[in-house]
Amino acid sequence: MLTTAPEVETIDEVSSYPGIYEVAKSLTDGGVPVDQAIQVSDLPMLHFIPEGINLNLLEQKIRDEKKREFFLKRLIEPLKEKYEVIIIN
Repeated sequence: MLTTAPEVETIDEVSSYPGIYEVAKSLTDGGVPVDQAIQVSDLPMLHFIPEGINLNLLEQKIRDEKKREFFLKRLIEPLKEKYEVIIIN
């Protein structure tokens, strides 16, 4: 399910949306499924997952993962059928 990202005035408003860390938790701890974190931008073909305020925790989580070099691959695997291009910044 994709949701349209509303315009936000402050960073505090952004933190209420699940970010990439919450998606990463889904691989091990029952976090947010990747398709529920995707936001739709004003550009019709541009969707994104916000980084959120817990991005520093993602680094810690990846560092402790076994086979961490494949962590992002496992994270975006469910999206490969929906998108032709996935950019990670």
